[in-house]
Amino acid sequence: NEVASAGVRVLDFHTNREPFNNKNLRKAFQYAVNRDFVREAVLFGHGANANDHPVGTGDEYYWDEQPIISQDIARAKEYLTLAGYPDGFDIVLHTTDMAEKLDMALAFKESVAPAGIRVEVSNNDPTTYWEEFWMNECCPFVASSWSGRPANQALDVQMRSGGVWNESYYSNPRLDELLDMANSQPDITLRKAYFQEIQEILIEDVPVLYLMHTPVIVTHRSRMMDVRAHPRVETFIENWWIRD
Repeated sequence: NEVASAGVRVLDFHTNREPFNNKNLRKAFQYAVNRDFVREAVLFGHGANANDHPVGTGDEYYWDEQPIISQDIARAKEYLTLAGYPDGFDIVLHTTDMAEKLDMALAFKESVAPAGIRVEVSNNDPTTYWEEFWMNECCPFVASSWSGRPANQALDVQMRSGGVWNESYYSNPRLDELLDMANSQPDITLRKAYFQEIQEILIEDVPVLYLMHTPVIVTHRSRMMDVRAHPRVETFIENWWIRD
């Protein structure tokens, strides 16, 4: 049995400085990538495409009606021009060979090339990657990965202004306010509205390219029936029964 998890594979922009403090440039990357192609290359078609925020598709706060981003090369080129790069853009993507990050970087490079985004993939030693490259000033564009978390935890850890693990250095006072309101709001309808607006903000601003949700796959004997994997806990099965 298989279900898409809340775990994600991502590419981070350092939004606090050039060149990725330019929203039009980030939007160009957003529309240049073919997420189906990258996910097929990395996860062999398993899991699910992510939509530039960390809220898992199985989370109760996932916005069901959100506009799903798909590759649009013409639109990507328009954003590149608006960003000041009509002749294309060159960038080094730092990555490492663990948790599918190298495969993701290589597939991303091939995917965005038709839009004029020329990516040099720098594969680095996994033993020093987090200290030397991730969230390091040397590297404004890096590959990263996160295990699954509920919406409020994932957003708070990854997106709150000034957070220790805010790897894109993103700062949005409205998003911070919405997180605080959601965490203190007992009315689930209002909470969902707050989380919807957060997802709207992140899809529009693109501080991080959230590309795919990894799968949870549970293997079992044929006697175990109606097995359902849990999207956030790899060792937990939601439902099962044994046939005599």
